[in-house]
Amino acid sequence: MKYSLRALAFLVVLACTACSFSKSDRDYNRLTREFIQKSPHQEAAADYAAGDYRILSAMGYGTYYPGLEIDVGKRIASKYGVRMIDGTTDAPESKAQARYVAATIDFAERYNKRKVALLRMSPKEKSSSESR
Repeated sequence: MKYSLRALAFLVVLACTACSFSKSDRDYNRLTREFIQKSPHQEAAADYAAGDYRILSAMGYGTYYPGLEIDVGKRIASKYGVRMIDGTTDAPESKAQARYVAATIDFAERYNKRKVALLRMSPKEKSSSESR
């Protein structure tokens, strides 16, 4: 009996811990609204002006760079780095998470395209490509 109660208590604690690490639908709905309200062009320009040349990446079967050709994304990621968008997946667990993923991918596509355009205009990018 003692062993059964300990095992049950352990399973309850384990279940509570697992739940505390996942986002709720309410969290995903809030985060979705935040991404929809953001301006990807303004954020990309502000990050660029602050010296942050990283692009955004998302997770699915593997890492990818929304809005960019694979080779362009890999080149920029290897040179400047990436910021992973938390909570992205190709296997959402709820409709709320699916809406969140769609909103973040839409944001990241426009953000990355703007960031690439800024990098192409940059004298820093031009000088490094001319030396190749």
